[in-house]
Amino acid sequence: MAPDGRMYHSSRKGEIFELRQGLNATTTKERKSSLKRTVAAMTLGKDVSSLFTDVVKNTAGDLSMKKLVYLYIINYAQAKSDLAILIVNTFIKDAVDPNPLIRALAIRTMALISLEKITEYLCDPLHAALKDQDPYVRKTAAVCVAKLYDTNPTVTVEEGFITELQELLADGNPMVVSNAVAALSEIASASNTPTLLSLTSTTVPRFLSAMSECTEWGQIFILDAISSYTPAGAEEADLMVERIIPRLQHANAAVVLAAVRIIVNLMPCLDSNQKRSFLCKKMAAPLITLLTSPPELQFVALRNIGLLVSEYPDLLSSNVRVFFASYADPLYVKTEKLNILVRLSSVSNSNSVLSELMEYASDVDVIFAQQAISCIARIAIRLDVVSEKCVSFLSELLKRQVAHITEQVAVVLKDVLRAYPDRFSEIITQVCEASEHIDDPVAKAALVWIIGEYAGHLPRTVEMLQVITNAIDEEATPVQLQMLTACVKAYLAVGPGAEEVCAGVLHYATHESETVDVRDRGFIYQRLISCGADAIQQIVLSNKLGVEDITGTLPDELQKELLRSLSSVAAVYHKPAKTFAGGRRRGPVVQPTGDMGEEDLLGLEEAADEASQGSSFPATADSTATSSRQFGDSLLDDILGGVVSPAASAPAASYPESNLLSSLGMASPGTPQAATNTVMHTQRNVLLPAERGKGLLITGGLSRDGTGAIELDLEFHNSSSLPMGDFAIQFNKNLFGLVPDAPLHVPSPLGPSSSYRTQVPLRPGGDADASKKFLLQIAVKFSPGGVVYFAEDVSDHIAAVLNKQGGLLSKPDYLSAWKSVPDTSEVRGPVTFSDDAITSVGWISTKLASSGIFTVAKRMSAKPPVLYLSSVAMGPSKIVMLAELTLPGERGSNVGAIASRITSDIEGSVSALVSFNETCSDLLGRPS
Repeated sequence: MAPDGRMYHSSRKGEIFELRQGLNATTTKERKSSLKRTVAAMTLGKDVSSLFTDVVKNTAGDLSMKKLVYLYIINYAQAKSDLAILIVNTFIKDAVDPNPLIRALAIRTMALISLEKITEYLCDPLHAALKDQDPYVRKTAAVCVAKLYDTNPTVTVEEGFITELQELLADGNPMVVSNAVAALSEIASASNTPTLLSLTSTTVPRFLSAMSECTEWGQIFILDAISSYTPAGAEEADLMVERIIPRLQHANAAVVLAAVRIIVNLMPCLDSNQKRSFLCKKMAAPLITLLTSPPELQFVALRNIGLLVSEYPDLLSSNVRVFFASYADPLYVKTEKLNILVRLSSVSNSNSVLSELMEYASDVDVIFAQQAISCIARIAIRLDVVSEKCVSFLSELLKRQVAHITEQVAVVLKDVLRAYPDRFSEIITQVCEASEHIDDPVAKAALVWIIGEYAGHLPRTVEMLQVITNAIDEEATPVQLQMLTACVKAYLAVGPGAEEVCAGVLHYATHESETVDVRDRGFIYQRLISCGADAIQQIVLSNKLGVEDITGTLPDELQKELLRSLSSVAAVYHKPAKTFAGGRRRGPVVQPTGDMGEEDLLGLEEAADEASQGSSFPATADSTATSSRQFGDSLLDDILGGVVSPAASAPAASYPESNLLSSLGMASPGTPQAATNTVMHTQRNVLLPAERGKGLLITGGLSRDGTGAIELDLEFHNSSSLPMGDFAIQFNKNLFGLVPDAPLHVPSPLGPSSSYRTQVPLRPGGDADASKKFLLQIAVKFSPGGVVYFAEDVSDHIAAVLNKQGGLLSKPDYLSAWKSVPDTSEVRGPVTFSDDAITSVGWISTKLASSGIFTVAKRMSAKPPVLYLSSVAMGPSKIVMLAELTLPGERGSNVGAIASRITSDIEGSVSALVSFNETCSDLLGRPS
């Protein structure tokens, strides 16, 4: 074990405390030792994320310590995203270090941390790394571009990294070229944009030249990339093959298989069969060498060789012996070798192959022995010339009287007899005589089929069927079905001698069997027999189609596709490549064609012009608004003579709107608010049921009037039999400090079955009490009922309590507030945008600002664009709501998304966020 191996076997108590002490030790040796132990614990799956800050302090150590620290950061950056930003300065500093190893390490680590806040700082160092003088840094940066694309495709495209990566294809260092090819191939595959990597008669030779000086993995990248290239003619194909043939001698199996893949794809482009034969001979030896690898590699090689042999049978026809199974081979390798042996078998090598299979048939592994017996039968079906020899081998196996061998011979003999009817009658008698060794349902069904098919040629057909059918109720369904067919065939072949056994089986099938399939077949045969012998003979004894060996064969289209996918997962599983390639696909790489506005990345610019974009906000309710409201009340009293008419006490929906008050921009407390005067419509809920309100039913909710002032919209309904009067209202202390700004106005008396709707103006001038949470507790006094209590949940109407003047946060305050809320507290939801919102970001900002939701910043370079919003609740509570509003990302779509957070852990905060999201969606879904 290595000297540091003991680090992986620590189980002492208080290990985190000891590691923290070591990480903060004064000596470098102690800190390095603690770093090794920390990474060892992390590797073993222990949670050492609490040491994040202590580990980060050690980035100033030597290169080995820096590697350990960066490895730790990569593993825990997601869990400690807020702390990960602290290491950015170290990354940027290391990216310009004189040591190229440190520069490359910093770039690679930043790319592996899939956090957007980290990738924003990666762009400038990555640009510099792609043009670094040291090739090691450039090749590392090339791979980092692919990693960045996986994290943030939009930034990768907009920052021009794709173009810089394409420029590296002409780099003078082969490793840089190979990594650039690998990165572009990865991006092209993920984005479904194959044109990113240009494969032409100019670039392909350049890649092949670089391949000779690459590492083995660089060669694999290049070979995989050019495997889809089709040369313009036979001459170009010859030149490509010439460059690739030396790769067949490589020690790495992946390089060999990748080279074979390209050569096989190029063979149709060659202009002579002589060249193709030469290439087959060239590929044979490397493929055989792969069979000396460990079992896992052997299996991969055999799956690929199986595809090659199906298309080019002469490729390894003279090397059959290399596919003979070894006793040490695992079963999955033996199975693949047997399949290839069957495909390579011919008249010339049949003796050696069949002799080998006979040895396998005696193997202690029952599954392998049965597979070998099946292969003998497959060879008999494939090669008519050697079929007699194969059947003689099967006859020899029957003489051994071993149960699993006899059963498998019966199963495979059924297919042989179907392929060669009216032949091999000797072995039929032999297998029937060995019936006492057959218990497996599949084998017994095959035996019964043989007896029925050859009932006229067997001397004791009826006796054998009688013995088998005596226990028909104990047999499996497939055996019962074969018994039915065999007895009917015997009845037709033998005549009256088989009538009794046939009648007994039919009676069991139609009267006693509980299996639907058996009953159905029994009734069918019974009906056929009643139609006469001629009819049943035409159906039951009709000529049958022969069989072919189709084991392991694939459809032609799939076979060709898999040959183009040699050395890949598709070739191992024998499934199309698209089965595996669809999981990580993104949209195609498209260069940005235009923005909805100027880019203003959050926290990177000092200008606050975003706020001024939507600066025309409605004024907040003040004393003027209050006096206007009081003037409206007086005017209403003058018009109605100070007394509410019976019509005024009808339900709110029946009130006509006052044209005079509408023209003044005001509404009567006793009439419903018109849509033109209300910014936030009231969601009318039952606040006080009549049974709790002593006959008084109260409905309503919080809203804002035409001036933007907050009000409590209430409707009183007298469900009692007595008139009510002398109404008054009082608020308890609440989270927002809301108090009535005017007395409650309800006419007296409120007659039985009468309703009256009124609005109570509110202002945030009272004392706040956070213990009341989001509940607005209200008391209403009236006669003769006395005092009743109810509560309104402000979290359901959060838009009504947003401050329309102090809700715009600065960018630093926004960032600080956003980070202070855990990710788990975030609430997401869809947003449906109107046509006005989709075409104008300014319209969005203005529309939201009119309700107290302000645009702090925007990122129009993002695809889709994002707006950052802030709101502050009125009153001394200063609850802040933050949101990321994502605009529709696809043309023709009007659906975006919103993710919001709230700087409050008071119960009901989640409901407030849901209400906030719904408000934004409602505002942006309304046309102007």
